[in-house]
Amino acid sequence: MSRSTAEVDFWFDPLCPYAWITSRWIVSLERRERVRVRWHPMGLGLLNSGPGVSDQVREILELTKGPVRVVAAVAAEHDPERVGAFYTALGTHLHSADGLLTPIRAGFTQAPDLWRTALGELKGVTEAALSESGLPLGLAGAADDRNWDGAVLESHERVPSGDQDLEPIGVPTLAVNGQPGRFGPVFDRVPDGERALRLWDAFEVLATDDNCYEIKRVTTRADPEPFGEPLSARPEGNRS
Repeated sequence: MSRSTAEVDFWFDPLCPYAWITSRWIVSLERRERVRVRWHPMGLGLLNSGPGVSDQVREILELTKGPVRVVAAVAAEHDPERVGAFYTALGTHLHSADGLLTPIRAGFTQAPDLWRTALGELKGVTEAALSESGLPLGLAGAADDRNWDGAVLESHERVPSGDQDLEPIGVPTLAVNGQPGRFGPVFDRVPDGERALRLWDAFEVLATDDNCYEIKRVTTRADPEPFGEPLSARPEGNRS
C-alpha cells in the first residue's frame, strides 16, 4: 500500500538536545520520502524568561538566545532547506559525541559556570556551521541583535492551533499536514530502521486527531544520548 508524504512543520531551538534527536528522526524519514519538512525557529530563552526566573538563570537564558536569532536570520533570507542545512551543521557541533554542549547536559542550575563558558564559545561554532552550510558568515552577527527576537516570536505565532488559544510550550513542536502543533515526540535516542517508521505511523495518527491533546510518560525524563560521530573523527573537507 502506497503512503502519501506528510508535510511537517518543525519548530526547534538549536540548543535543545531533545529537539535535535527528534529532528534527526524526521530527517531520516524525509530521506525515505515519508515526510517533507519545513524548519522554523522557536526560542526557549524567550519562552522561559518570564516572571519568577532567578537572575542567574535569566543571565544564562539571555546567552541562549543567540543561536536561535541566527536561525531566524537564515529563515528570513533563505529557503527552509537552507535552514535545515544550517541546523544540521550547528546541531552536529553542539550535540555530537564531542559536541560543545554534550558535557553539560545537567542543566543551568546544576552547572551554571560550565554553561557560561560553553555559551561564550557559540560565536565560533555558529560561524563554522554557517560556513559548512554555504551561508554568509555575516549572519552570525544576528546572535547579538535583539531585533531578531521579534522574528522568533512571530515564528512562535505561526504554530497552528486550530480553534484553541495558542500556547507554545517548548521544542520540538511539530505540525503535521497543517493540523494543530504538538509538543514532541521526545526521545532519548534517535529511532532508526523500521522502528523509526512504526513510530512515525503512530505519531502521525495522534498528531492529526482533533481529540488528542497530550500524551506523556509518568517517569522522569531520560538523559538524551549524543547523536553522531565525534567531530574529531570527521575527515577534513567533509564537515557538513
